[in-house]
Amino acid sequence: MSVWHSAVDGGSHQRVLTSSKYRGVSAAAAVSALATGLKPCPFCIGETAGIRHSNLIRECRGLPLSQHLCYKDVRWFHKKTSTVLNSKPVCDRWFATRQINPGLYCIGEIHYWEWNRANLWLIKGQKQDLLIDTGLGVASLRQHIASLIDKPLLAIASHVHFDHAGGLHEFDHRAIHPAEAKALRSGDNHAALCSHELGFVLDEHFEQLPYEGFTAMQYTLHRAEPTQLLQEGDVLDLGDRAFEVLHLPGHSPGCIALYDAKNQELFSGDVIYDGELLDQLPGSDIPTYIATYERLQKLPIDTVYPGHYHTFGCDRYQEIMAEYLEARRQPGCPGEVARG
Repeated sequence: MSVWHSAVDGGSHQRVLTSSKYRGVSAAAAVSALATGLKPCPFCIGETAGIRHSNLIRECRGLPLSQHLCYKDVRWFHKKTSTVLNSKPVCDRWFATRQINPGLYCIGEIHYWEWNRANLWLIKGQKQDLLIDTGLGVASLRQHIASLIDKPLLAIASHVHFDHAGGLHEFDHRAIHPAEAKALRSGDNHAALCSHELGFVLDEHFEQLPYEGFTAMQYTLHRAEPTQLLQEGDVLDLGDRAFEVLHLPGHSPGCIALYDAKNQELFSGDVIYDGELLDQLPGSDIPTYIATYERLQKLPIDTVYPGHYHTFGCDRYQEIMAEYLEARRQPGCPGEVARG
């Protein structure tokens, strides 16, 4: 999971609608408001046009999502607008693939919201291939990459969030950390952040539809039985290169990254990326995230291939961690209080 709470914290990625203003209006009127650039916040529908962040959102801060003042309005809004919003065209293709080098491909879901669009990494090995993350699962990733697969493939979820583990069920060999195996096995929508009450899967995040009739309200995590559990220190040997499994919780309990010590490359999932780092999701833990970054600061790195946005090198890698640690170690911040 990438950016979702920027509206609450004053970011620029989203603006939201006023629930009182739009109660009882037609779906077409609500969609007309969307066309002007307004978008519902994943937490709240609680702002008028031209007002950045209302008291309603501030009053909701720190509350469980089920207690948010506008919780019911989120569901009302989706019910009102889903039919009109999803008169969008069905896409010709859902995925796009870029070859990074002869042994590495990056796959993206090009019609999904760029701020939460995951990077899906296909690593070609001598005797085995790896697929790190599988996207939303709304279109067949297995079919899309079929022409690139000529040896056994292990599909890995860096963690169970819906934008990373949604398509894992398609693959015969599936791996995840034990801390999130139960959530994958049971199709736990809350742990995957895609339960309806959380409001993180929104119709307006889909520029085109993956298939006719798709709506965000029908989205769920496909349950899948892991065929392999990846523990800290496990080594995945592809023949010509090897990856060590690093258990790096904080963003979620079962976050892992794959580290190629020889080439000093890190496939980081959502542990680190060059964007807003999320540490207040269900299952997140700030003190644990701090400990993870203190560990990673000592790891030799040349290139990071993250779960979102662009790749980056050692300097930016260290900067991201230093900025996070400085912010979270300040007196009175949640991380400092939790550690004390």
